Amino acid sequence: MDWVATGPLAGWLMGRWARTFTALLTAVVALGSLSATAAAKAASGPDLTIVGIAIKELPGAPPYVLLDQSARAPGFVVAVSVKNIGGERSGRSVVDLKLEQKGKTISPTNDEFLGPLPPHGKKPKVVKLVVRGLSAEPGFLTATATVKWKLTKTRTRHESDSAPPIPVIPHDWNVGYFHATLNQAGTGAIIDTYAELKLAFTFSRFDEAAKKFVYTPNGQVTLHAQYNAGGCSGNGSTNAAQNPWPGTESELLITGELTQYFAGVVTSAQPPLQLMVTCPALNNYSFPFSAPWFDLATVTGSGANPSMTPDQTSLTGEGSKPTPAGPIKFTWNFTARLSGA
Repeated sequence: MDWVATGPLAGWLMGRWARTFTALLTAVVALGSLSATAAAKAASGPDLTIVGIAIKELPGAPPYVLLDQSARAPGFVVAVSVKNIGGERSGRSVVDLKLEQKGKTISPTNDEFLGPLPPHGKKPKVVKLVVRGLSAEPGFLTATATVKWKLTKTRTRHESDSAPPIPVIPHDWNVGYFHATLNQAGTGAIIDTYAELKLAFTFSRFDEAAKKFVYTPNGQVTLHAQYNAGGCSGNGSTNAAQNPWPGTESELLITGELTQYFAGVVTSAQPPLQLMVTCPALNNYSFPFSAPWFDLATVTGSGANPSMTPDQTSLTGEGSKPTPAGPIKFTWNFTARLSGA
């Protein structure tokens, strides 16, 4: 038989249980209140945030880095805007800058101190970090700023943010070879307009409307022709040099995203090459043959502009286009000049 308290004893036990439960509940509420107070106090401390990163003293909108012939970048400034959005005045803090390419740091950390900032700041403080003597490669450069500050003697916080990637481009592209070749059906004639090692594309400007980097061709182009049909033969060549070559399509264009390009040299305005073809089997009968210049162009088989990757330092391709005299074959190889050569 179970024992059950009754009468005065039952009342005493129930009262004691109620007082104990009330005490425990009060303690829990008190602890919760203390925790909330501590959290509120922590939240009211200094809280620094980066509200803007601007790249200064570089050309272009958006800005870009133009390497010299030894792969050195020009100096520039990274302006970092910082606010204190917390509820307490901040102490002295540090803003540092890291520059990366392909996920690798290419510049030592550049630090600047930032003085105390008032709470609930409405106007940001701008810290300017100067970049000098940077060696880089074609591709994209990422500038990441970090602000670090103390919460207590033993605790610190930090926040990082990055500017939009900055295109890095070479100053010049050397032409290893650039050919427009016609094998003329029925005559045995081969007409080749080409540039080899004596032509380069030099940076001219950034076309902000088209978002393309523009290079102009400078140097020598050669026209060579040979005729060999019916026992008759002849050959000859001539050169022409322009600095730069004229014509709306005499240029190398690279998109701002560094993903496509087009190159051309308008040579068709040059006077044709005149050569004499001799026929020994016909009592050395001879006749003149006129060979025209063909415009050089990065024509592909698909008709689209050639593609590239942002860090590519060699542009190579081939393609063809039909003409009444036969197909003209285009081949090319350009190399970024990064060593002064």
